[in-house]
Amino acid sequence: MCKEQRVIALAGYICAGKSTLAEAYCARHSGARTLLISDLLRERMEDLGLSTERKHMSAFYGHMAAEHGETFLVDLMLEHMRANPAEVYVLDGWRRIAQAERMSAHSDIDLKVVFLRAQSDLRFDRWVERGRPEDGPDFSREAFDAQNNLETEREIPDLLGFSDVVLDGNLPADVVLSRFEENFNNGPS
Repeated sequence: MCKEQRVIALAGYICAGKSTLAEAYCARHSGARTLLISDLLRERMEDLGLSTERKHMSAFYGHMAAEHGETFLVDLMLEHMRANPAEVYVLDGWRRIAQAERMSAHSDIDLKVVFLRAQSDLRFDRWVERGRPEDGPDFSREAFDAQNNLETEREIPDLLGFSDVVLDGNLPADVVLSRFEENFNNGPS
């Protein structure tokens, strides 16, 4: 990347509103792109013929981190951003402080980490409503709680203190988007 790449990393627990915010922001800003970070893992797993259920993705992530280092995902993100240029990238599903540190170490990256927090009951309702295949087939409260306790989720509480901005994901999506834009001093482009 020749010029500085603006990158906004969205962190928070499952169904805190990260994807909703990323999609709404990109819909209003023609120079913005979103990347669901788990898609990078999912693509690798599909290429290997592996199941892409969240519990399997967590195990695959652990294997890849052990083999290639905790920040291997940053290299995949950078590769994707270089191949698909945008004025700003919204990375959906940030999970690790070490990854933020590695991304920030690149002099051509301007990284901001945004944490969305939302109540567990609301997140559970959203999870059931969205019904993504990789989250199922069991959409019980116990299954939701189990997904929130996967290894890939362990650093999420730590990201709260590391974040540049914390937003209330309990609010309506349009209010969250407005507050997000206020923090980054940019309305629709």
